[in-house]
Amino acid sequence: MAKFKIEHVKEIVSDIEEIQNTAMKHLWNETQQSEDVRQLLHVIDDLARVAGMFGETIIEQLKGEIVNTDPQTYIEQKLSGAYFQMKRFEQSNIEEETPS
Repeated sequence: MAKFKIEHVKEIVSDIEEIQNTAMKHLWNETQQSEDVRQLLHVIDDLARVAGMFGETIIEQLKGEIVNTDPQTYIEQKLSGAYFQMKRFEQSNIEEETPS
């Protein structure tokens, strides 16, 4: 099994942070976003944070120094937020597709 290398994981985390920053930039920019777009940008933000925490946890383990005291709770909370937003997005689109 291939092992992670610290520098490679740092590059992955950097890419994840760029994805998250792009999502947040578009979420909070001055132009009006549709509710669907806003929900999906929140999902991207939460999932990027989950992936970033996984990456940071891997780096900590590789270095042998644990800094994040409860990454599991953080990941579960962000994943729960993404899940809730996707369910809300899905429900709103089902309602729009249902003929009156």
